[in-house]
Amino acid sequence: MKAVLPWLVRALAIVGLCGLSLVGVFFVLSRGWPVIPDESHFGPPIVSPAGTHKAIVISHEGDGWLSRYCYRSVVVLAADVSPEQDRSGDAVVFEGPCDNFSPSGARVEASPRVEWMSSDGLLISFSIQTTVMRASTVKLRKQDESGSIRVRFEVRD
Repeated sequence: MKAVLPWLVRALAIVGLCGLSLVGVFFVLSRGWPVIPDESHFGPPIVSPAGTHKAIVISHEGDGWLSRYCYRSVVVLAADVSPEQDRSGDAVVFEGPCDNFSPSGARVEASPRVEWMSSDGLLISFSIQTTVMRASTVKLRKQDESGSIRVRFEVRD
């Protein structure tokens, strides 16, 4: 029995060290080299009828350590400002999960849909399809940061 005990202690120590090493390697690899790099894709600008402002849909996606994430935001900017210049994030009027509208014929449209109703009025329609399985958080803002553009929202399937 005395001869088995030191062997058992060493074997358990080796198994424990291997397990900790694997956890450490997994942690370093997942933090250092994500499978899907964090990316933001800018949609084409949707210019207001007067040409003074524009709305842009931005898709954000990435690895997020243990699980993927994807969300879309809508920014409203002056026509001469690029989305990269908005460092404060105050131009965001909508933020929600990546989703699609119910298929219409053979066409599936990404959510949100953005359209200008007037030179100072914007309509953002967004889908709630992903809420069938789990609740989602959506952030809404009823005017742009300058206060000159009113934003209306429409929830759709």
